[in-house]
Amino acid sequence: METWVVSKLTEHGCVVGVKDSSGDMRQMQALLSLASDRFSVLSGSGNLVFPNLASGGQGGIVAVANVVPSKCVQIYEKAIAGDFKEAGKIQSEIVILNDFLTKQFGVPAIKAALDLMGLEGGYPRKPLLPLNDKVKEELRRILCSLKVELV
Repeated sequence: METWVVSKLTEHGCVVGVKDSSGDMRQMQALLSLASDRFSVLSGSGNLVFPNLASGGQGGIVAVANVVPSKCVQIYEKAIAGDFKEAGKIQSEIVILNDFLTKQFGVPAIKAALDLMGLEGGYPRKPLLPLNDKVKEELRRILCSLKVELV
């Protein structure tokens, strides 16, 4: 959605926030410049949660949080506490996983990750298909590198 559209919508008082999934920090910055105390700006991109928080945003609604919720909470808590160095470090740790989950394989990858963690992600709805064994093994390696507990 164009920034000017969001601006118009907030004038009505019933819009309390916006989730920016553009993946474009310039777009998010434009939304943040509009926000002040009028509405919240949340990152919809797992790779921009920390930059959003560091720029005055309120957090994120991101797919990667389904798989590594504690790391996402740590990013939030460290950024809010002003420990930007640690928040940025944790953010950089989840970039590869986030890209795998969202840019490469989407819902089937999230479901596979949950399955690997023993959380029963289940079978993706058609027309999506589950990950093949080779891709699941790549996902397993990424999760292990993050010290995610697997079954």
